[in-house]
Amino acid sequence: MALIFAVLTLLFASQEAKEGTAGDAQKTVKIKRIVVEGTRLPALSVIHLAQIRAGDEVNFLKLHSALQKVTQSGLIKSIDFEYESAPDSETDVIVHLKCVDEKPSATATIQIPKVNEGDVWMWLEQIDPLFTREMPPTDAAIRLYAAWIGKYMESHGEPNFQENFAVIADAASSTGSMVPDRLIFKVTKRRGRK
Repeated sequence: MALIFAVLTLLFASQEAKEGTAGDAQKTVKIKRIVVEGTRLPALSVIHLAQIRAGDEVNFLKLHSALQKVTQSGLIKSIDFEYESAPDSETDVIVHLKCVDEKPSATATIQIPKVNEGDVWMWLEQIDPLFTREMPPTDAAIRLYAAWIGKYMESHGEPNFQENFAVIADAASSTGSMVPDRLIFKVTKRRGRK
């Protein structure tokens, strides 16, 4: 019989619930398989963001911490998980990650002098297919993309790029809406740098 353990929140309403879940939160299980649901992102990208994999031993707290890394990317709004007991072991589980995406409502472009935009996008996609030109205009997603564009610059002839420069994004709306539908990644000198 498969046992489904749904995790809703770390905060519980009553003392009895806290006492009843404290042991479950510390109980270690071994991940046999990870199933990713509800996202436009590739499953392996979500797993990579969470920094978990099959074979890992986790408890509620460790898994919750890993899933916070996913939402901190700015690409996924929320993520919950369920354990499904593996039929052959009491401590082996299949982890179901249930994602809700941030809406990818902006088109990103990269405008850096003497840099071919297509080359940057190709490199980013080889790093991880989660990097697409259609992205959510969240601060966290912009920081994620900017950091990796900076890494591109460092790996392509500018080894001290991030010490001297920062990648920023100008946001704009073609419709006058408060939600930007265009992001333009550019380079700016860091303050105090010549």
